[in-house]
Amino acid sequence: MGAAVLGALVGVATTDGGLLLAPPLEVAALGLGLLLAGAYVGVSQNTPVALRTTLAGLSIILMLVVCNWSGFVPDVSYKLTASVGPSAWQWNDIVGGRIVFGAAAVVLDLIVVAGLLSWTVGRFQRRR
Repeated sequence: MGAAVLGALVGVATTDGGLLLAPPLEVAALGLGLLLAGAYVGVSQNTPVALRTTLAGLSIILMLVVCNWSGFVPDVSYKLTASVGPSAWQWNDIVGGRIVFGAAAVVLDLIVVAGLLSWTVGRFQRRR
């Protein structure tokens, strides 16, 4: 999936209507984050812990960028389309996407802050 997102960014893969409505940096963060998450899942348990931690950490940070941008940047609306049989509806949603991405951003922010605090406290306790 990450390769498909990055392919759409550079024009190799096609998108619906040929448009990416997000800024290129957000699309790149999403694609690279998905690639790194896939690499993390694909590595064996014999892979050094530092490499696995780096893959997981970078993936989470890139997803954090995507969720925070989508949830909290001003002047963003989400265009939704629904269809049932021959009928189709389109509308702009300025709240729903923000709630979903904002909630995910807050959860990821808390996970990263808790992880950094835990790591920092552990480092200081080991020095004693």
